[in-house]
Amino acid sequence: MRVFVRLLVVPLALSVYLIVAGGPSIAAASSPASSPDAGLIASPQAQAADAPAEFSIDIRGFFDNAFSFIAAWFSSRRPPTPPGGDTVPPGYFTAKDGQQVYLALGDSLAVSTGVANATNGYVSRFHGYLERESGHPYGLVNMGVHGESSTSIQGRQLEAAIDHIRLLRDDGDPATRVSVVTLDLGGNDILYHLASDECRGMPWGAQCLRGVNRALNEFAVNFDSVVSQIAAELEPGAEFYIMTVYNPFDLGLDLAVEDLSNEVVGQLNAVIRSTAEAHGATVADAFAVMNGRANVWTHILRGDIHPTDRGFQALAYSLVEAHRQRAASETRMANAVNAP
Repeated sequence: MRVFVRLLVVPLALSVYLIVAGGPSIAAASSPASSPDAGLIASPQAQAADAPAEFSIDIRGFFDNAFSFIAAWFSSRRPPTPPGGDTVPPGYFTAKDGQQVYLALGDSLAVSTGVANATNGYVSRFHGYLERESGHPYGLVNMGVHGESSTSIQGRQLEAAIDHIRLLRDDGDPATRVSVVTLDLGGNDILYHLASDECRGMPWGAQCLRGVNRALNEFAVNFDSVVSQIAAELEPGAEFYIMTVYNPFDLGLDLAVEDLSNEVVGQLNAVIRSTAEAHGATVADAFAVMNGRANVWTHILRGDIHPTDRGFQALAYSLVEAHRQRAASETRMANAVNAP
């Protein structure tokens, strides 16, 4: 019976590969004009490719052949349970008034794109954890914007965030403040380059590397500006958590595109880490928690890089780990000060 079922499932998975994965692609931003930048990623071989007018995610192009897609599809049928089931279950609020406020900033991950109910997103889950852990209520303000990048956030979202921090800081009431800030940013700066035709066709080609290197350089400048402005406005003792970027193309199958995407995302996260450290923020390592699980904790096999419910639970748990690490560090510092 099992053999018979498998004989049915293999052609079904192949059909998914040919029909669903080969269906409408997800359009992304247009490619900026090419220019010879000093890159952060070096090509093992100098290759050339023509830059397309538009980047898109065509899932079929990520796989060496139909059988690698089938392997990914099979592994996604029994997704492993992410950490944090008891710690960060689905939340209850997507917005809430309160004196002590948790302010969420970022892109579509903060918006909870990928799940039907935003209480399954990482923001609502982490808000619930903060209330349970502290024993007192937290207000919740989520300013995340779908598609936000390190460039676009410097417009309306960053201005609104700074205004809100100042409003509670300068209202004359010491009980009201933004106590916790989370920021997820960077995916939209780099991932659409990795989904481009040139990066899928020639992952280490000159055109592919030129695009990702330019994006990395621009992100480093923009991100430092964003983080420094937020950190400068926060009151002493406020908690500022910055999430690393997970790789939605890391399926754990050793595909060519995985090597490049892991290298590029690693460079992106190095910028995030160094910037966070420079401005006193705590890093929540979403990359480590999601590593190699994209095919089971995101919708990538349908052409969507966003997390599933399980994926958002993993992201929320990365914030819990960061919160605990920060608390442990503060305890060690206090003990050192009070030591005889």
